[in-house]
Amino acid sequence: MPRIDDASPDAPASVTPAADSAPVRARARRRAVGLEARQRRKTMLRYTLLFVSAAFMVNALVGDNGLLATLKARRQYDALQRQINALREENQRSLNEMNRLKYDPGAIEDEARRDLGLIRPGETLVIIKDAQPAK
Repeated sequence: MPRIDDASPDAPASVTPAADSAPVRARARRRAVGLEARQRRKTMLRYTLLFVSAAFMVNALVGDNGLLATLKARRQYDALQRQINALREENQRSLNEMNRLKYDPGAIEDEARRDLGLIRPGETLVIIKDAQPAK
């Protein structure tokens, strides 16, 4: 087996003195440094993407148009819708009362008796006051 230190002209190229392997080692070192740099860049890119996506998630939850704002707006919408329905019902009752008073003479008479204290001729008005409790 030939030794590396033997520098014979017939020696294959792979069996060369140690001085020729310095550029090979330098290239290997550069490759290793390049691989480390690429790994660092990939790691930094991953952390950056993770941070950006986390920022987007936080904004989606609590931002101006986020999930929490949407839920709050939906609750307000439901409350206002209930209020509108209650006002519509009250409006319908008022319209029914108005039509009843406008076209039903018996309703007009009942209202006059109750609000104004009016009586018909021949009727006697009796007012009963509550007695003061004894002390």
